[in-house]
Amino acid sequence: MTATAMAQQSGFNPWSLPDSFTVYAFAPEDIRGFLHPHWHNQKSPHPMLYYFFGLYYVFMGIATFLLTILTF
Repeated sequence: MTATAMAQQSGFNPWSLPDSFTVYAFAPEDIRGFLHPHWHNQKSPHPMLYYFFGLYYVFMGIATFLLTILTF
């Protein structure tokens, strides 16, 4: 069984995917024809990146809220 088949059966879990796994490999068969060739070689981003940006947006939202409250 290939890495693509295993990933599609168990859901997207980038922690257990090999480094050679691409965004195109995870796409369902019916939409692969619509994907730009760029995505054929684009590696999946590291999942920690999503957590980093999530925390960044939370902190920036809190900072913006506090600055708005303090300026009035």
